[in-house]
Amino acid sequence: MRFLALAACAALAACAQPAPSVRALAADETSISGVVTGVEAGAYPLFTIHLTPATGEPLALYLNAESGADLGGLPPGAFADQTALVYFTSSERPFLLDLRTAEGRSLLYDDGRGIPTDGAAIVGALSGANAVTTSDLPGAITITSTDGAAQTFEFFVDRRIAAANGRQITAYYDTETRREITLMQAQAPR
Repeated sequence: MRFLALAACAALAACAQPAPSVRALAADETSISGVVTGVEAGAYPLFTIHLTPATGEPLALYLNAESGADLGGLPPGAFADQTALVYFTSSERPFLLDLRTAEGRSLLYDDGRGIPTDGAAIVGALSGANAVTTSDLPGAITITSTDGAAQTFEFFVDRRIAAANGRQITAYYDTETRREITLMQAQAPR
């Protein structure tokens, strides 16, 4: 009888153990929990994860499926409509609004839109656009002004941009906060 009582206590203790712990946050990480309301696939391996925390506004977080982010072996789509704990890093990045030639012709748009009025601009030589992007990930292009100031953008280079490599260009840009997922773990609803 005593053996059965000990076995029952051991079984209850095993069931009462907390779920496996999540690693500690790194110095540059932030954590948030919420419902994953959407998973958008971009050009592989990029995904946008939409998460709505219980006490805040929805967030868009970015996931590079080849970055080594810990998803517990699950594909990104498995988190849709699930409550999840997410660790992420944040960084400010320049976001390209338009590239214009010295003659004012847009290299990004054919629809006649005007010059962007928001954000900043840099005028200088375009570099890093010597070939059309053939991978799934954007390359880096840089505009360097005559005084040595430079701005680098992640961007997919097409034929028009490649043809302008080395020429005088005006880049219109703004900044965005980029939240990159480093860990995502499904949680039981609370």
